[in-house]
Formats: sequence, C-alpha cells, structure tokens
Amino acid sequence: MAGIPGFDTAKLEEFAKYAAENPNDIVLGLEAKTIWEGHGVENLGKIGPWSLGGNRIDKPSRDYSIQFGAWQEVEEAIGMAGAHDRIEPLEGALAALCSCVNTAIAINAARQGLTFEGLEVTAKAKVDPRVLLGIVPVAEAQSCIQSVDVEVKVTGDMSDEDRNKILEMAERSPVHIMVSGPNTINTKVTKG
Repeated sequence: MAGIPGFDTAKLEEFAKYAAENPNDIVLGLEAKTIWEGHGVENLGKIGPWSLGGNRIDKPSRDYSIQFGAWQEVEEAIGMAGAHDRIEPLEGALAALCSCVNTAIAINAARQGLTFEGLEVTAKAKVDPRVLLGIVPVAEAQSCIQSVDVEVKVTGDMSDEDRNKILEMAERSPVHIMVSGPNTINTKVTKG
C-alpha cells in the first residue's frame, strides 16, 4: 500500500505550508451545547456552528444532535423514573478522543509517508463518581478520573521507529492534548 488512502498529499502539504505562514487564518473556533430535556440526567447535545480563521460557518447540514444520559442501571440506581440507556457524556468524550487520535495519526502518517494496513484506537477510563455526586469536594475534582488509557493498534509492517512516530502522532491530537494537559477551562453561569 502506498500512502494513506483518502489524502491528496500535495494539497495537504500546501495547506500545512499555508498554515505555517498564516497561523491566524487557520484557527478553528468550535462550539457545542447541551439542553436539559426536563427529565433526570437526559440532555440533548447540539453541535453546529464553527469558525475558520474568525469566519463563522453556520449551515443547516451541520446541525448534529446527540442524546446524552446514562446507563439504564445507573439511572435506576440513582432513582430516575423511566430509566433507559443513552450515551453517557464521558463515553462521548472517550469516543471523541479515539476519533481525534485516529485523525492525528492519519494526517501525519500521510505527511510523513508512513503506511499501515489498519488503525484502531481504544480509550478506557476509570472514574470515581463521588465528585459528581457532591460527596467529594470540587477542590478534589482531579481525583474523579483515576486513569485514561489509550491503545493504538496498528496493523501492517511496522518497525519500532515507526511505532514511536505513531505514538508522537497520537499525542498531537487536540482532544488528547485537551484531556491530558493542564488546560484552562473558563466556566461561568449566566441567566438564560
């Protein structure tokens, strides 16, 4: 197999060169929101408008909705009437982490001419829900995520050097950086 399928590497390199020379033009502005559905832990996640280099892009074809909640067994355990299964928000975050790691590897492998036959990323988290439940103080919030383990399975003929390159590529993922690094999250409450 030659290269990573799905990329015009000349165009990818042209974009990378432009990005290096014009960093403000390629800054992405992303947003998402959730709306409580008036029942237990159920909420509707909405993904839509975004911006590229300060230019807002808002089109109907990007109005995505995701139903969040919890697992039926947990909803029943916490006393929620009408419990049923939904995507739990942390599961959504883990799926986003896996997808972003996959993307970072594919883009950088295409740029570096690295090839593989298959790529699968799995993320697992151990979570202590006591912070969420108000049992442990917010000051100890970091303790609720006990570990996040990411496994990248690559099939194909790979050297140790190639595997090290793939590890570096995985760590270039913006979601990986967001969940692993010391980031500033500015939270405020406003009147709706």
